[in-house]
Amino acid sequence: MSPPSGTSHIPCRARERLLYWPQCARLLPSRGGRRDTNGRRNRMALLPPSFLDTVVAIGFLQADRVINWSATGFLYWYPVRDNLGLLFLLTNKHVFEEHDAAQMRMNLAKDESPHEYPLTLKDERGQQRWYSHEHGDIAAIPINASILDKDGIDYKVFRHGDFITPLRAGDLTINEGDGVFVLGFPLGMPGAMRNDTIVRQGIVARVRDWFEDRSKTIMIDANIFPGNSGGPVVLKPELAAIRGTKNSDAAHLIGMVANYIPYTDIAISQNTRTPRIIFQENSGLANVVPINVIHETIERAAKDILEKQGQS
Repeated sequence: MSPPSGTSHIPCRARERLLYWPQCARLLPSRGGRRDTNGRRNRMALLPPSFLDTVVAIGFLQADRVINWSATGFLYWYPVRDNLGLLFLLTNKHVFEEHDAAQMRMNLAKDESPHEYPLTLKDERGQQRWYSHEHGDIAAIPINASILDKDGIDYKVFRHGDFITPLRAGDLTINEGDGVFVLGFPLGMPGAMRNDTIVRQGIVARVRDWFEDRSKTIMIDANIFPGNSGGPVVLKPELAAIRGTKNSDAAHLIGMVANYIPYTDIAISQNTRTPRIIFQENSGLANVVPINVIHETIERAAKDILEKQGQS
């Protein structure tokens, strides 16, 4: 019997090699993604198709040897020199916490079943192998790009430097009401035959407090569900803007999904006037880890790795 949606049986080949790799690797030229018979990759789009190929499914092996795909991650490249650099898998801290190992599901360049890799999250002493940040729900773990290339994995990366920080935010005018794309695998739905990223739209709900350092997160109005955690959030390009403001004419990574904000209601007993039942629903609002926190986390991780290699 086939596993239910959001789960899969772990294949033997997925246990061949480990992906943890805190060393520099070479980034090969882009393969251009898998072929599309109706030519969508050559058509005008608001969201670059390559952004979809940065997204991977993250899951955890259950007792019955079935993988539950319960979160999203994406690939991020930190250049060191020439075409050498460090490749990181980014997701939320709460995704990796309480786990010793995870599974990562990626597409092959050929139209074959996706490849599933084991990813050890702790070393032999029980210390975590991933990097975090004190002001954000983020985890970054270095990944062996050479294994992905050798296995023929179809992947793209967000490159360090293509980001928005408080110093550059004014130039790109991120404002309340601006459109965003949320990429990921809500409800554990990575796709039956391949990782097919689900894209949903939303808007920036509140960002001024981030600009003024009164908040550590950006708030968006978007439907976020379990499984979206760790997915990239991309600013939607706009062709027009009202007078006195500037439009952003390109898609930019502005952060990653952290969590939806729940709405809580309490049922009160009419007799005793005491709380009896607590109802919790998705409010439609969500917190986003800003790109400046991602930037700082990667900078710290790269510095630590390069110092250990004697390349600082």
